[in-house]
Amino acid sequence: MGLNVRDNRIRPLLALTVAATAATGALLAGSAQAQTPAVPPSVTAEAERVTSQDLYRHATWTWSFVDQDTGERLYERSPETMIEPGSLNKNYSSSTVLRTLGPNYRFRTPVHRIGSVSGSTLKGNLVLVGKGDYSFGLREKGSEFLWTNVDHSEAGKVPGAELVDGDPLAGVNGLARAVRGTGIRRVDGDVVVDDRMFTPYDEWDDGLLTPILVNENFIDIVVKPGARSGAAASVRWRPGTAAYRIANRVRTSARGGSGSISVEQTGPRTVTVSGTIPAGARDVLNAFEVPDPAAFARTAFIEALRRAGVTVTASTVGENPRNLLPRSRSYPASTKLGEHVSGPLSEFVKVIMKTSYNRSADLMVCLTAVASGSRSCPAGLRTVERSIRSFGANPGASTFVFDGAGSNDVTRTTARDMTTLMRSVSRSSFATPFKNTLPILGVDGSLVTVLPDSPAKGKIFAKTGTRARTTPTGRIVGLAKALSGYIETGSGRRIVFSVFQSGTAVTSIDDIIAQSQDVARIPAAVQQAY
Repeated sequence: MGLNVRDNRIRPLLALTVAATAATGALLAGSAQAQTPAVPPSVTAEAERVTSQDLYRHATWTWSFVDQDTGERLYERSPETMIEPGSLNKNYSSSTVLRTLGPNYRFRTPVHRIGSVSGSTLKGNLVLVGKGDYSFGLREKGSEFLWTNVDHSEAGKVPGAELVDGDPLAGVNGLARAVRGTGIRRVDGDVVVDDRMFTPYDEWDDGLLTPILVNENFIDIVVKPGARSGAAASVRWRPGTAAYRIANRVRTSARGGSGSISVEQTGPRTVTVSGTIPAGARDVLNAFEVPDPAAFARTAFIEALRRAGVTVTASTVGENPRNLLPRSRSYPASTKLGEHVSGPLSEFVKVIMKTSYNRSADLMVCLTAVASGSRSCPAGLRTVERSIRSFGANPGASTFVFDGAGSNDVTRTTARDMTTLMRSVSRSSFATPFKNTLPILGVDGSLVTVLPDSPAKGKIFAKTGTRARTTPTGRIVGLAKALSGYIETGSGRRIVFSVFQSGTAVTSIDDIIAQSQDVARIPAAVQQAY
């Protein structure tokens, strides 16, 4: 219904309403001024400079900066606008698993026997029991884990991916030596992998999740160009097992040109690498994600046993014979022949957060499901929601979590919710281990190339988030660029923050790089001003 302001009966009521609204607004403004300190002009000027660029003509920006110690809101812009967090969702899953299992939790992957031992012969089967240890020895170096700024999990997706300088077969080799150490020299039976800790799950966007992982269920493939254009490229891979053979179809192209390499399974046990790589180019790392992790681990373990001097009569390759598993998922201590004990959970989470490791972030949700008594990975999301609610975020209204990694484009949160959670975590029992997992501005992880010359370098600890989609016609829309974490200022003040940006038409990789720099410029300005 329309409102006719010329109606004499309406005018007095309208005037009264306007007056009351103005008075209320004045009171609220006064209250806000009393509660919210003035933002330094250098900060607002930098924020205006960044957000007014043509790249962000149609973008949404939202942020929340809060004093870590007092909770005072220092600087906010649309802080309750729902927005896609991208990999900032890992703040939710990682804080939940640290809270649920504890930063010092260690994965214990055992090998058991089913059957009797006669002399040095096991008349029965060996069972390798998966316990969700995604490193399984690959990254362990004392109490710390190995990782690279662009990790092997990003191979084929992000340029510059590097191998982790570890042994992908460390887990199975150690267990094989343990079996021999019990005096067993021969296994007259089979080898089976028990992957029943949780139900293998592949409904999220980042690959199959299973309780058993050898080399994190990747075959790393390194391509090196030949000496001249037209020559065959060379290919090496790890781990080298009988599970797969690698067929090399890569040729060397002209120096200075561009190349393209593809990796695909072309047979039951064959992976073909094809394409071109320019002469003189750096080696290129690609990865093949194994489709049957249990069978892959079984083959790797059988070969490790033979290297350790244990004869296995079972075939080296083939399906994992789950039918040989006992009905119970519990094993008596008397049948345990060895156990691989991992480093602390905090190191696993550090790899996830520093490198933005999607599949392993999802795995953390599976582990929280198991801790709550479920074998269903999606059930872990209920634990995540309960956890972030207890930290002050609002999953009932503004935060919606669909996976552990932030790879689902319908995940939503707000800057205020994210900042609230991060501040609560900073006061938790695992505050220091959690902060140590975060990339550091200009120093390492996914922030290693972001503002490396800024005075704020080394003073901002934050998780990055990126989501983009390509249309059928080849255009790219930026769905999320985000940053959330902790700022250490020159004055000693500690600030918690979240900055989100969404809705850009990306035309090149340069635009994506620019977005990463720009999202960081606002917290960098805050770091310098406070």
